[in-house]
Amino acid sequence: TDITYSGVLKVVESISNALDITAKINKKNIVKDILNMYEAIKEYIQCAKVIKNELEFVIEDNLSGIDGVELNTQALVQGVVDMYVVTKDNKHIIIDFKTDKVESERELIERYAVQLKVYKRAIELAYNIQVEGTFIYSFGLNKLIGVED
Repeated sequence: TDITYSGVLKVVESISNALDITAKINKKNIVKDILNMYEAIKEYIQCAKVIKNELEFVIEDNLSGIDGVELNTQALVQGVVDMYVVTKDNKHIIIDFKTDKVESERELIERYAVQLKVYKRAIELAYNIQVEGTFIYSFGLNKLIGVED
């Protein structure tokens, strides 16, 4: 189902009241950011079979074949994937949320491509699956950006 401005505003107000931060945040901007993010990722989450937020992983790997990573030995690699989705047609997707203020998609991709490649490897090894898509959702650009392998 679609989410609404008033529904998101109620949640934001409830959280801000509970945390006593009402004077410190611009609720309208937060609601706008959430709605923009939802519109960008809804094709993956509306009919998803599985959605996991903050999916933790720990693997032992040398990360060979990942450009930008040079390990000469096996190492423990740990991290947290912001959102992991299994679509209704069994595609495994990783979405990483970024708040960086940037001018272009390219800037984000250059900054985070290695991180997403490590996440992809880790999830594939930890869960014995194949990840078909890695994405950055940029709150600064209000855009979902595909990151190539």
